[in-house]
Amino acid sequence: MIKEHELYPLYEIYINSKNTTPGKKILMKMSGSSFENFIHQYKNNFEFADKIDELAKSEFRNSKIEDLFDDDVFR
Repeated sequence: MIKEHELYPLYEIYINSKNTTPGKKILMKMSGSSFENFIHQYKNNFEFADKIDELAKSEFRNSKIEDLFDDDVFR
């Protein structure tokens, strides 16, 4: 299953960053060929991989910030 692949979390971040319809995003998440294209591009195009890695860092950072504000310390 593609969701178990180690690169799938990066693929989800990539899909969520795209400016497209919600329906197309859902289809992309289910598409094995779209995921395979992502893997190929990620492994062979260093600029693309850097862009995805930066998106992932930003996503992780935003998640940490949201977790801080969700804690009882700020309530």
